[in-house]
Amino acid sequence: MGLYHVALSLVSLCTTTEYNKFPYLSTPTTTTMNQTTNDPFKEFSIKVRRVLECPNHDVVLHALKDLAEGRMATVLGTAIDALSGLGQQTPGDIPNRDYQETMTTLLTWGMRNFLIEPSDKAMDLWTSMSILDGPRGYAQYRLFTSGPYLEGIRVEPLEGGLLMPSPPKPSIIVKADQHPVKPLDVDPQYVVDYFRQEAGVRAVIATASRFGWEDLCVECICLYVDADNTQGLAESAAAQEKPTIILEGKLRQATENIEAATRLLEPPGLDKLAISARKSKLRRNRVVRAVRKVGPFLHGQSISLMGAETRGSVAVFLSPEDEAEGRTYALTAYHAAPSISVEGKPATVITPGGLDILTRLLEISETDNCTTSHEELGFLLDRWDKGCGEVVYGHIGANREGWRSDWALVRLGDEWKGVNGSWMNRYGLRDAYLEKCLENSSPSKNEVPATFTGMSGIIACTDAMAGTICAKDGATTGYTAGRVGGSEALMFTKGTAEAATGGEIEGVDHARLVALYPTGGEGDVALPGDSGCGVFRPVPEKDGWSWAGQIVSNFNRNDGSVSLMVPQSEIFRSLQHVTHKSWHLSH
Repeated sequence: MGLYHVALSLVSLCTTTEYNKFPYLSTPTTTTMNQTTNDPFKEFSIKVRRVLECPNHDVVLHALKDLAEGRMATVLGTAIDALSGLGQQTPGDIPNRDYQETMTTLLTWGMRNFLIEPSDKAMDLWTSMSILDGPRGYAQYRLFTSGPYLEGIRVEPLEGGLLMPSPPKPSIIVKADQHPVKPLDVDPQYVVDYFRQEAGVRAVIATASRFGWEDLCVECICLYVDADNTQGLAESAAAQEKPTIILEGKLRQATENIEAATRLLEPPGLDKLAISARKSKLRRNRVVRAVRKVGPFLHGQSISLMGAETRGSVAVFLSPEDEAEGRTYALTAYHAAPSISVEGKPATVITPGGLDILTRLLEISETDNCTTSHEELGFLLDRWDKGCGEVVYGHIGANREGWRSDWALVRLGDEWKGVNGSWMNRYGLRDAYLEKCLENSSPSKNEVPATFTGMSGIIACTDAMAGTICAKDGATTGYTAGRVGGSEALMFTKGTAEAATGGEIEGVDHARLVALYPTGGEGDVALPGDSGCGVFRPVPEKDGWSWAGQIVSNFNRNDGSVSLMVPQSEIFRSLQHVTHKSWHLSH
């Protein structure tokens, strides 16, 4: 039975404790390079480094596969004896130093030679490493800690009694060590050159990361790239001193939009096919934050400009220091509610956002019995044409310190004035935060007592530390949580009129942001429609929350998205610069 069969019989399944019953593979060896020692880990190091001297990737991968499976390897005519000691080691709490360094060398080699999507493109390498790391190899378990295994490979049971080979793939690792978010130490010139040379580049986000597995990872520069072709960037990245990898995806403003129209569900000028496609888009929209009555705004409430078929989210409520009448302003993202004046008047904002209104109208119209929805139908039609406030301030680009600036302040009508600490679900934010702390064995779970409720509301404004878990409240995904990255992220985009002074290099805009990663490497912290939402940290000693920042963009990948936020300190800095006023949380 081959090592790489897609499906394996469940009868052959063996656990870690059972695995030593199976003899490891062996073949007659040659003495051409018989560099065995009494220390199998030292021998492992010597032979792997000999293999990696070969410049041919395919030869290296084949040789590593042979060694991992207990056979002699051949590299450019030189025979390398089979590894000794495979399947005979006892796992310990402290890994062997030679083993750790050699596996780190293999990981780094894979990153440098398969730097575009290394998790997927170097699967042959990760498979060999997992065999070496498991019970058939040196039993050090740096890549994974649990079975079951078959023929040295970790497998997962499928329906029908089959097994799927599942060697652990490396990924971005966000550690729980808490410290201030570090500035990104990278020369952006080669990224700028890439923009100038390639027409199909839309965005590049650079950040310092760890790549690998929880117990075996290396520091690197990660480039999240939205482009038609990344090969040119890869050639430049390969020449960098620090290992650099490229992960491909799409940069999305975290607002949700469908094509503009002049009427609501069936605008004139569309044929039946077009109307059907339009309704299909609306059916895919989720309304998790339904607004059914006029009343004070809540965090995460859906918002948009009047007439716009979009949806953004409200973060917090702010007031200026010098405004005697004590007006309240809702903070959202500029691209969700741009401050575009109409005939000299401020842009009008509605709630729910236009996309949510259309979605609910369609759901109601397709309900067999609309009796119970009659009141909501009238409310939604009314809200489409009646504003809840006006966008009086806004800015998009970069502030004087180079941080992303993407905010709008909506002056709310008296009946819509929001109060900080008002949630759709009074315990939703707390539960989302604690769930992620428990899932990830975060140190934060010991800092937040079981009696914590968060009922004191938002009582402070502090930037989040790297490695901490933060919770957010948005119109699309509601309450979710993620972990703050260790370094700043630098986002490059094509030069536009939106760039602030000092935010452009040779026609390429760039701005600083903080990355918020899904915990466990899966899922999403935010999705389209959450744009502008607030990010919060608990203050256990005061049973309240601290506002940490605002999500403005997402980098979307098939295996989850990375959310990008602006720290609250930089939002206040930009507010001061644009409005010439000092601002604070509304009381």
